[in-house]
Amino acid sequence: MNKEKLINLSKPDSNISEYQSQSPKLYRAIKNLGDAQASLIDSVFPRTPLISFKETFILEGNPIVADDVLPYRYCVILPFDSDDNWIYEGINLTGCCIVAKIPGTTSILSVDIKVKSRGIIGFKSLFKPGKNPTLPIGTIYSTNVMFAINSLFNYDMLRIDILASDPVVSGISLNLLGNYVITEN
Repeated sequence: MNKEKLINLSKPDSNISEYQSQSPKLYRAIKNLGDAQASLIDSVFPRTPLISFKETFILEGNPIVADDVLPYRYCVILPFDSDDNWIYEGINLTGCCIVAKIPGTTSILSVDIKVKSRGIIGFKSLFKPGKNPTLPIGTIYSTNVMFAINSLFNYDMLRIDILASDPVVSGISLNLLGNYVITEN
């Protein structure tokens, strides 16, 4: 039996409201019993946790314009709860930041993260057109992105594409941020 069902069972029936005026002590006793049961259930069954997700992609050296620039593809593998209390269903993406150790001097750096879901042919950008991670000239940090795809799921494949680069920019990290979507088992 899950937590929600137990909490619903512990709430006094709505028909006890007539006792509020007829027998206030009985009404209060029934209500306190229901409140105590709900508190006990909350202490035994922990609340669904909010667990952060962060993945960092390191782009070594000075990147050149190309598709699939990492020596590997990232595969989303969701955690497994060994106690079997929680089911990890996916990742809700909340942000992305790009950082450079040495900023560009003549051109922007523009990067894209593309995703391929199981059973789908081809990769799609995580970002809305023109809202992918970019570093303007002289900038070492940016978070100005908008997601077109807000969620990642088990076994999604990710790749990194360089859309525009600068001959000087280097030491780049790309950080994808979010929260795991977790439900009670």
